[in-house]
Amino acid sequence: MGLSKVLARVEVGATLLGILSLLALDGCATGPGSDEEDLAAEVVQQGLGSATASSTDSTSSSASTSTVTLAWALEGPLVERVGAGTYALEVQNNEDSPVDAEIVLELDGLGAHRTRSLGNLQLAARERRVLSWSPASSPIAPWGTLARVTAEARYTRDGLTQKIPAPLLFLSFSRNGTRAFASVEDGELVRLASLGRRASPWNKGALTSADRDAQLTQLGSRRGRLDGTSLDESPGEVLTRRARGLAAKAAARARGTGGPAAVVEDEDEDDVGDTISRDGDVPVSAQGIVIPPIYTGPIASCPGVTFPVTTPTCISLRPTGFRDLDVVAPIDVPEEHANLDNYPAAYANAAIYESGTLRWSGRLDANGCSPEVWYCPQNARIEVSTASFQIPGNTLIPRTRDIRLSPARTFIAQVVLASSPATGLPIGAANVRASTAADQRLLRIASVVARILRMPDNGLRDGFAPPLNLHTENGCCDYPEFHYGTLPSGQPLCGEACADETDAWFGQNLARQSSGQYAPTSIHSTQDAYVIGHELGHSIQRDAHGGPIGADYTDIEAVGDCSCTHVRDGSQKHCLQSSHNVQAAEVEGFAHFYATRIMNNKGADARFTYYKDVRRFGPFYVNGVPLIGAYPVAPPVPINAGRPAYDPSWYGQTNGWCGSSATLRTAQASTTG
Repeated sequence: MGLSKVLARVEVGATLLGILSLLALDGCATGPGSDEEDLAAEVVQQGLGSATASSTDSTSSSASTSTVTLAWALEGPLVERVGAGTYALEVQNNEDSPVDAEIVLELDGLGAHRTRSLGNLQLAARERRVLSWSPASSPIAPWGTLARVTAEARYTRDGLTQKIPAPLLFLSFSRNGTRAFASVEDGELVRLASLGRRASPWNKGALTSADRDAQLTQLGSRRGRLDGTSLDESPGEVLTRRARGLAAKAAARARGTGGPAAVVEDEDEDDVGDTISRDGDVPVSAQGIVIPPIYTGPIASCPGVTFPVTTPTCISLRPTGFRDLDVVAPIDVPEEHANLDNYPAAYANAAIYESGTLRWSGRLDANGCSPEVWYCPQNARIEVSTASFQIPGNTLIPRTRDIRLSPARTFIAQVVLASSPATGLPIGAANVRASTAADQRLLRIASVVARILRMPDNGLRDGFAPPLNLHTENGCCDYPEFHYGTLPSGQPLCGEACADETDAWFGQNLARQSSGQYAPTSIHSTQDAYVIGHELGHSIQRDAHGGPIGADYTDIEAVGDCSCTHVRDGSQKHCLQSSHNVQAAEVEGFAHFYATRIMNNKGADARFTYYKDVRRFGPFYVNGVPLIGAYPVAPPVPINAGRPAYDPSWYGQTNGWCGSSATLRTAQASTTG
């Protein structure tokens, strides 16, 4: 990654293209050893029915992607089970000391959200535990649409309360509930299998127009079992129920008997509808002409729905899988101010169709909203593309600073009804979710891009600038040691994230092997919002003025105390605590500044959450005996950007990042005292 070694005080209110002095040298010491205490495996039988710990082998991880990592152990890209079958969830402690973690499932589907705990695990050093979970016991069991299951390990380590997600699991059932289908790669195949259509996981060309029609027919329906109750509602029935409920709430508030005016959904329902995706962008004319609403006459009412949509329709991006957001930090580290899990699709290309007729097409505004469009929501669908984001005024004019994401993907969602904050009445909305692992990476980057475009001081150059291309298909191939495989095209498969003035690449995080080569970890670089912001910071700087010449990442100071030998998650070329020449320090410092600016509002205290191991001073234990020394804290690690090297309340560290052995001894003595 174009990662860093420096982070001095960040003035969050400063303009991004100002002269930055972010040149703090960083230092480290050799991490101590820890005990490998043996703890007996415990059986977990709570939460979603049959969740049991089934194996307890203690293994050594090749990469510390975080203190605890989770992964669904599926035997193929599309797995079919009997309805009461089980799925294996592997939980790995990557540290050399025990950790207590609660395993929680977050489930979304059938317009509902449910949270269930699978219980607490006491994991010994380097221990791997396998939990067995039966989806049949899930409160959400859709037919023909998807449930999205996010497993999280929640634990406290080194003063951090963390929530580390597993890859998203896509789940659906056959209509009678006798068969269950799951995948961590492709929810489209899961959905088709539940509908009785069998596209091949290895040949996406098998997805036919009939397959697409089958999915669109089910889009927005609630069919399945929710909390043990059978559901069989068409999109129109769902919207009718929603519209009447929202209208009743609006009337109650008007009488002074209701709650807050900005109720978006019922308490127990996340939203209504689902999302599918297709290759390519939303069709739009070459001149970028906005197509006005098409009227066949006055729309007095919509059959079965109380209100037609007569207002702007607003679209939200709903990515999951960020591991660095909402980490509960020690007292001196502020919170982020960006909720990227639900962010407006600002300046994206979109279209609204009713019964196959195009009602509107063009760019969404800063709030992810269309102009005023009239349509009957029960017959409507919304298409939004993550392939291109552009600020109005530059819309579709060649060689303006368009931001393009690849692969090109259009998301199709049913119209949902939300409550207008102004009137409490129903308004049109759509929620864009991923249905494949590749789509998930796109949505994570898209939410960061949308936030950048809404910032008035985003640093993007006006005028005739070339597009900025963001690639999620592969990582950084300029470094031979980052190659770890071969794509079907014969091109190398590469990891890590990097950027120049016109392109940024995002691949798997890597871990250094004893051979000097790097191997992929289970974490994709897009799972860290600060990595995305950091790489875009490199592009902004390079496009604006090229950056300083002579950045050297092999400087002689980047050894010993000022090296990255403690880093296990990510490359060791440079890190938060490595020392390099001033040009390299400025390049990486600016990128960290930019990531910090994105994730924090102007005028607020600033947090920076780092995505590699950070060496810290503090207590650790060997055979139960407390010692003081330096040890690596696994990512993500939140840092107070205002005083990154001075957090005595957390670490007992008061002497800065980098120093000699004498400095380290002084820090240890002050902590002991």
